Amino acid sequence: MEYKLVQSAGSPHELESSVNEYLKQGWQLYGSLA
Repeated sequence: MEYKLVQSAGSPHELESSVNEYLKQGWQLYGSLA
């Protein structure tokens, strides 16, 4: 995950997509625990 972020740091759009994907997975995990 961290490597992917570093690799796409040159493109703000790709970086944003990576962050959004990370947050989405986080919410899914949170929802499964709630």
